[in-house]
Amino acid sequence: IMNEPDKKIYAVNNIEVNPTVFIQRLTGRIICRSCGATYHKTINPPKIEGTWDRCGAQEFYQREDDKPETVENRIQITLEQSQPIIAFYSEKGLLHNVDGEIGIDKLFTEIQKIIE
Repeated sequence: IMNEPDKKIYAVNNIEVNPTVFIQRLTGRIICRSCGATYHKTINPPKIEGTWDRCGAQEFYQREDDKPETVENRIQITLEQSQPIIAFYSEKGLLHNVDGEIGIDKLFTEIQKIIE
C-alpha cells in the first residue's frame, strides 16, 4: 500500500507501557464460565468478589494466552520485533512516543493531537 504514490505516513504512534504494568494488565483478565462476561481482577472486578454481576455465577477461568508466562513471552517477542520498526520511523522523524500509562482518555487526546 505504501508504494502507491498517493499514500504517505505522516506519524507513527509508539504507545509505551512499562512491561511490568503491561503484564499486570494482561494477566488480570478473568472470564465467567457461565455467561462469558469478562472482568479484570483489579481494573474492572465484579461488584461482589467471586460473584459475576451479569449472571451471579461463581466460577471463572483465565485463557491460556492471559497467563503470566505466556504474556511475558509475548511481550518479549513484541519488544524484540518492534525495535527495528521503531528505529526506522524514529530516523525518519515520524515516531511519536506516547505514555500508555496516563489513562485511556488522556491517551486518546494525546494521539488525537499527533494526528491533527
